[in-house]
Amino acid sequence: IEIAGLKTDGDTGLGDTSLAFAIWPYSNRETKTYFGVAGYAVLPTGSYDHNRLFNMGENRYKTALQAGYQRQITTAASWMMAVDGVFYGDNHDYLPSKSDLKQDNLYTLQTGLKYDFNSQYSLMGTYFYSVGGRTEVDGVNKHDLTQLHRYQLSAQGNYSFGRLTLQYGSDIKTENGYLEDHRLIMRYTTYF
Repeated sequence: IEIAGLKTDGDTGLGDTSLAFAIWPYSNRETKTYFGVAGYAVLPTGSYDHNRLFNMGENRYKTALQAGYQRQITTAASWMMAVDGVFYGDNHDYLPSKSDLKQDNLYTLQTGLKYDFNSQYSLMGTYFYSVGGRTEVDGVNKHDLTQLHRYQLSAQGNYSFGRLTLQYGSDIKTENGYLEDHRLIMRYTTYF
């Protein structure tokens, strides 16, 4: 099937490669108070075809900077807050006409509460507010500035082989974007 000259068949394989580096300039294990900063880079290594509507890759670089603060408020509960900005490179091979896609920075504020049942299991509720990310195609403003309010509930288990995370969330309010009714993510994380 084709829509406006774009193939609607899907793509398979790996997506773009993400790299992250984080440091904690302030870490007090006694009071369980932490301040950290992180940098992320996304490399355009995923599959991309300008004639395909859905791609595993975005054919552009992305970087992000994030700062976060966490503080214990009771023996089992802690509060966190983070701010970040995502900075997008251009895609000069966008859609079938090989247009130039440019995107403004996207900024996000998140805050949440975490409850630790013990050192292995925890629950967390988080609120996110994002703004920015307006796009231009060949210099034409798409009038798609994102303003998003979203929540997410997470359950984590820490094991000898890594961390398992189950997340559920939904958009509360979205302007200029898809409204996600439900988001379910299962994630495995290991450190090396």
